[in-house]
Amino acid sequence: MSSSAHLPAHAVVVRDLQYPFGSCHLVRGLCVSAVPAPFFRVVLNQKRGMVFEEMQRPGTPMYNIKAYLPVIESFGFTATLRAATSGQAFPQCVFDHWDVMGADPLQAGSQTNQIVLDIRKRKGIKAEPAPLSEYEDKL
Repeated sequence: MSSSAHLPAHAVVVRDLQYPFGSCHLVRGLCVSAVPAPFFRVVLNQKRGMVFEEMQRPGTPMYNIKAYLPVIESFGFTATLRAATSGQAFPQCVFDHWDVMGADPLQAGSQTNQIVLDIRKRKGIKAEPAPLSEYEDKL
């Protein structure tokens, strides 16, 4: 690629709206009785989790719950859940898949924007994306 085409092509790639991917855990939860199951859903909703299966084990007072939880939200999840259910819920988190983060990373104040800014800060990159004027040829 010629040097005159390199900068405009790079600008298109950098400025194109790109949604980052985030890793997701599969959370398998076991509740001792029906009482903690609603608390399990509440805690997951606070952490951007999504319950997709909930069933009672036949002949027992135990409930199995399966949900997806973004890994970035999983820190402190177990402690919060145990506190909310008085220790009657037992979660197990296992990596399951990668998922597109829903919010626009260029929209100031969005959670995805905050994550991207934290990553850029940690890597020593300028916090805000470079303006398009940096990619114009200077003659």
